[in-house]
Amino acid sequence: MKSTINDLNRFGLIVEHSKTKVFHFTRLCGSFNPPSLNLSFIGGPTLYLKDTWKYLGFIFDRKLSFHQHIDFYSNKAISTVKCMKILGNSVRGLIPH
Repeated sequence: MKSTINDLNRFGLIVEHSKTKVFHFTRLCGSFNPPSLNLSFIGGPTLYLKDTWKYLGFIFDRKLSFHQHIDFYSNKAISTVKCMKILGNSVRGLIPH
């Protein structure tokens, strides 16, 4: 990690630890629990693991299965369709067109 930061500094890029994201993807079966990453020796914080990562509207998990992404957006679509009844009047409802 330190060599990566040094390489970026040589190109004039500054790494801000508060904005740095590290995510490890794996296809291993079973549980995979790598330890947290301690960056205190270079003046950074300790990075703790997350189960999911949201980037540009996509929800990634460690195995790149996209199950949580599909669940989130399918539930969002279903709740939108259910709320369409509320937008219409109480007698007829919203026209599907």
